[in-house]
This record gives sequence, C-alpha cells and structure tokens, in this order.
Amino acid sequence: FIAQHNSSIIVKGNAVGHISYHKTLSNKWHLISCPVKFQNIEDFSLNNNIVKKGSKYAIAPYTNNSIAAWNYYTENTIQSAGNFSVGKGYATLRNKAGNICFSGGIRTESIKVKTTKGAKSNWNLVGNPFLSYIPINNTAQSAQNFLLKNAAILSPFYQAIYVWDGSNYLPINHASKATYIPPGESFFVHTAIDNATIIFPKSLEEHRPNKMAKKTSKNTTITIWMSNGTQKTSTTINYIKGGTRSLDIGYDAGIFLGATSNFYIYTL
Repeated sequence: FIAQHNSSIIVKGNAVGHISYHKTLSNKWHLISCPVKFQNIEDFSLNNNIVKKGSKYAIAPYTNNSIAAWNYYTENTIQSAGNFSVGKGYATLRNKAGNICFSGGIRTESIKVKTTKGAKSNWNLVGNPFLSYIPINNTAQSAQNFLLKNAAILSPFYQAIYVWDGSNYLPINHASKATYIPPGESFFVHTAIDNATIIFPKSLEEHRPNKMAKKTSKNTTITIWMSNGTQKTSTTINYIKGGTRSLDIGYDAGIFLGATSNFYIYTL
C-alpha cells in the first residue's frame, strides 16, 4: 500500500502488511519522525537522496549531552544504526527538493517515548509516531490534545512544542492557532521531570487535509521580527481574555535553548 504526502491513515484494530508513506521535503533541513515500523536508517539514507559530505550523512538524532547537539551518522556508524526509534525525532537534509519514503508496518497502539536528562538540558526531540495527524493545543481540540495529555511532565515555563520553520524554532501552545502535526514530523519538548515519558495516545489520531487547521484565533496578536543581516528571529504577543502579568502556564512559553545561538528576541 502506498500513501502520498499529506494523506493520513487510521486503523482501528490490528494491521497486517506493508505500507510506503511518501512525504515531500524542500532542500532545507527538516525534523522528521518515522511513522511506520521497522524502517532501517541506512536504507532510508541511501534511498532518499540524503546529503553525504565526506564520511558524514545528513541525518542525525538530537543529543542533549553536548554543545554539538546533533549526532550525525557516518560511514562507520550507519550500518549498525538499526531502525528508527519510535516517537523519536531526527534532523535530515536532502540533496534536492522531493519525496522521502518511509516503508514498514502500521502502528495500531498508543506510544510512549522515554526522554533523557542530558548533561546540557532536558530538551528532547520527539515526533508523531502515527500515519495520521495529532492535535497539539486547545484551539485544535479542547477535549484532548498533545499538550493536555503531557501537561504534568512538561516544564511550566515551556508548556509548548517547538517546531523548526526552516530558520527558527517556534513555540506552539494554547495561545497559538489550531495546530495539527502531520505524519513524519518531529518537534522539541522540555520536561520538568528527569527521564520523563512522553505519551502519544492512539485516541489523538485524526484526519486533517492540511498541516495546520483552517480555524483562526479571535485573539489580537502582535509578532515582532528582528534581523541582523544573516539571521532572523521573532517573538509573538497574544492578547487573551484572562491573561495575567504572571506566568500563564500553557499560554506563555520560554524561548528554545536547545541549540547554540547568540541571537534572540523575547518579551517579559
């Protein structure tokens, strides 16, 4: 069975067989997550036009133990890399824009992802493990969503997910517009508990025609952009009824500090 970019599949019950899921990427860095079972990392790298410079492949899991942050596979390590870890995120870069393909079995169970306490931080890169979309915030689904399900273990200062837009890590929380993460994408979280377990309940699976829902927020929003000529960054202020000058957990979010940077803008 072949599934194309932006499609979604939800299986109720058991699933037997093989699926190939295609996802379209630009020729920029992307944060991916494998939505199928048993996809070998070396096979994926060789069959999807992944950049290779010298002995290093442009595919890497995130590490919170060092300043380098990304642990790139090399000719010496990729043969023993095995399969993608369920619910984990990886950075990757194609030689040119086009489709990547994940091939394997279909997951039909809820997923738990063990995070790690690193020597540098509690930032972890996790990803959508399903072949369907998952709602992230209250504006997407008020009854149940990823942030509500994991609120007890996320840091109160970082009750958000952090997505890479090609140049910045953007926080998404309950103050953001309705957001659904599609299959094959990953994002950062910051846990308040060491070695916590992030949960992706199967009940969160949904069909969505687009990456982001069409619903828009009624809140007044101001976004401030700043550039130093080579880098660009931003911060967003939301005017929400009931907001306070103190920390509004789930609606205020600290800036992403999981990668080295010397160029930030933020509000207090």
